[in-house]
Amino acid sequence: MPELPEVETIARQLRERVLGCRITAIAASWPRSLIGSAGEFEALRGSSITGIRRRGKLLIVDTNTDLSILIHLRMTGQLLLEYDTPPTKFERVHIDLDGGWSLHFNDQRKFGRIEVIATKEVASQAFVASLGPEATDGDAVLKALRFAAPRRNTPIKALLLDQHVVAGIGNIYADEILFCAKVNPATPASALSAVALRRISAACPKVLNEAIERRGSTLRDYRDAKGEAGTYLSVARVHGRKGQPCRNCEEPIRYGSVAGRGTYWCPRCQRRRARPSGNRGI
Repeated sequence: MPELPEVETIARQLRERVLGCRITAIAASWPRSLIGSAGEFEALRGSSITGIRRRGKLLIVDTNTDLSILIHLRMTGQLLLEYDTPPTKFERVHIDLDGGWSLHFNDQRKFGRIEVIATKEVASQAFVASLGPEATDGDAVLKALRFAAPRRNTPIKALLLDQHVVAGIGNIYADEILFCAKVNPATPASALSAVALRRISAACPKVLNEAIERRGSTLRDYRDAKGEAGTYLSVARVHGRKGQPCRNCEEPIRYGSVAGRGTYWCPRCQRRRARPSGNRGI
């Protein structure tokens, strides 16, 4: 699933190419990918793109008609900017722009969605309003964790994955952040010290900005707007490295389940402080 670095990468690439471009058509081969009426999408025809931004894992395209397009990539969504290119079998929506360019929304598993909403209502839209602070803002993350952690006995990894607490972190980067913070992912959030929370909040922007520089991570489906794979996993500290030596201490990286999610960690660098029930292999 694309996380903050992947969506930020797409946003930055699109800003380079499509700002000022005019939308000439929107068509869907899988209508369920669209949220809204045909008339709402038709209202975008002829509008110009004035801004590309991101909130958590959500991509937002603003237009000069005071309408915005919200793009939820979810599990297998791709948003490719291509010139005069025919659709693939997994294309669900395409947005034609003037000059021959098109945005192709590919989504093998069909969980992604595209929604039209008034720009002034984006911040109050239910999903957007529910999001916690951006995970790239270390100070805001620390404040959020100081509030939420003492009230939650769930593993700290589960807390980082809760988009209502911190926005943008998914499974890959939760593993990476906790390794950098030297915190075991199964540790109950309420058991963490103030020092540990500071380490986690500092690791969030460090890991995510590094991933953005490498255009995110590709396990299977993710591609950036140019159709290229992200390269972060080539330098990942723990994720995807089961049995390989830790880059810090050479202890073999372990793999198990925390809160129902596949998890990688170093048993030496991330020594266990607690073991809540229901976490296997930690």
